[in-house]
Amino acid sequence: MKRLTQILPIILAAALQILPLVRNLFINPAAGNTIAFILRWGLGSTAAIGAYDACSGASGVPLTTTNHIYCTAGTYMSNNITFTIGGGNNAVTGDYFLISTTTGTLLAGPLLDGQSTTNGCLPPGLVFKSHIPNGATTIYGILYGTPSNTVSTLTSNITVTPYDPGNAPYAYPTNIAITVLPAASGSTPTITNQPVSLTNNVSSNATFTVIAGPAPLNYQWYYNTNTALLNATNSSLTLTNIQFTNAGNYRVIITNSSGSVTSSFAALTVWQPPVITNQPAGLTNNFSSNATFAVTAGGVPGITYQWYFNTNTTLLNATNTSLTLTNIQFTNAGNYRVIITNSAGSVTSSFAQLTVWQPPVITNQPVGLTNLVSSNVTFTVNAGGVPTNAYQWYFNTNTTLLNATNSSLTLANLQLTNAGTYSVVITNSAGSITSSLAQLTVWQPPFITSQPVGITSLAGSSPAFSVTAGGVPAISYQWNLNTNTVLTGATGTSLNLANIRASQSGNCYSVVIINSAGSVTSSVAKLVVTNPMPSNFTFTAPAATGSAFQFSFTPVAGLTNTVLTNGLISGGTWNVFTNIPPPATVTPITISNVNGNANLFFRIMVLP
Repeated sequence: MKRLTQILPIILAAALQILPLVRNLFINPAAGNTIAFILRWGLGSTAAIGAYDACSGASGVPLTTTNHIYCTAGTYMSNNITFTIGGGNNAVTGDYFLISTTTGTLLAGPLLDGQSTTNGCLPPGLVFKSHIPNGATTIYGILYGTPSNTVSTLTSNITVTPYDPGNAPYAYPTNIAITVLPAASGSTPTITNQPVSLTNNVSSNATFTVIAGPAPLNYQWYYNTNTALLNATNSSLTLTNIQFTNAGNYRVIITNSSGSVTSSFAALTVWQPPVITNQPAGLTNNFSSNATFAVTAGGVPGITYQWYFNTNTTLLNATNTSLTLTNIQFTNAGNYRVIITNSAGSVTSSFAQLTVWQPPVITNQPVGLTNLVSSNVTFTVNAGGVPTNAYQWYFNTNTTLLNATNSSLTLANLQLTNAGTYSVVITNSAGSITSSLAQLTVWQPPFITSQPVGITSLAGSSPAFSVTAGGVPAISYQWNLNTNTVLTGATGTSLNLANIRASQSGNCYSVVIINSAGSVTSSVAKLVVTNPMPSNFTFTAPAATGSAFQFSFTPVAGLTNTVLTNGLISGGTWNVFTNIPPPATVTPITISNVNGNANLFFRIMVLP
């Protein structure tokens, strides 16, 4: 197994796998006239002999890499191409080089240890000689000689490939451009103005320029030390529509027939002004909540942020990708934007509107009311909220009132059925709230449905006056005699008179009916007292002169029936013949004149 190292003007890494070995090629710059190849071999997977394969961990390498060697006609030159074998391995007999054209035409080889090219495969005067001692840890080839071209610049392109005895290449083919310059006849190039570093925005154009002399001069620009740029052969190098991948160092090698000079490095820094990929979005938040706006942006170099309120009010300490507003109030409602800045420029975001909502808040609850029947009543609620509130009134908690959708509720021509509780649910897009219950009490002043009527009753009887009335709340009664004499204890729907006398005849009775809603006075009812008369008189004539006279009658129950006698029908004196106490039962009573007096008149007086 072998490990070889090749040092070239550019950095190159490749991987080559052959059966049964895997080789990774690393190319690094080296000083002086030496080109060194580093080849590391290791066990790998099976591949066809002669095939190329990438090794895990190796960086990508183009198939061919051009290395430029300049030499001057008539001047001896010598370049060693050295291969250092690492990992404790050695060269073996049979290792060789092949030299071919870049299109694959074989020019020389195989060149075993000590063998050299013959005339015709390299520029006139130059020879490539192989040195691969068996067991050596370093093998090399020497490109040497005195170029014989003396007329004009001549460039030959060859490909050098090392092989092992199994005819497997150590590495990808390496192209070498050999340029023979005419013999020097003047001064070597001198740079009077070096290319200067640039800082450009992405997508712009960048131009590096060098000023050198004396003319005529040849130019070749390079990127990051050793990557030759195609068609970059003028005193100026213009890069169009630059991207971040163009950032790096640029230099130019200037040659003429007398020699060459390499410029200093000029750095290209690629910036990108801030670009917003996600704009801040508008928010709708409730009062006292927190609101966060956010923006997503990129740019090179680093970007900074400054948030603004309503176009031009700078928000202190608002210098991050997000802006958080805590405990928001209505004064926070408005437009927010952010200006994003870096050294390449700035960009302003679109406006993001903050809308602040507040769920409904009741500042004045509807209050209970007491109103009379047939009147009008209005309940009112005062509430705030954003956005606009909507109202719906309810009766007795859950009965929806039609068309009751304002902050006030008016009930016209109240009836007793309207009594109950009223509430309102207030709603907006932020939430809802239900008011407290407001009690409606409906009163009705007393009204009489049946008036007391006049009574004609016998003396000694117990007649009653009555009234029928209604009203809310509860009603009370007070009976009066002859309009203004209050009858003590007469506070019911009826006025009962006991054992009336004839002296009461003509009395007028009325009742005043009262409740918290008002009062009403009944019409007057008159009492007429009539005297009762005994009845069922019968007479029994005397059987003989001087015998007893008898008569019978039915007394008035409950009264004293007094029998009076008088000798004269007109005038004279009526004397009590007998008193009959108020009988418990009405039965006929017989009165006898036991003296048999003649010319005696009788009368019956009924007294209470």
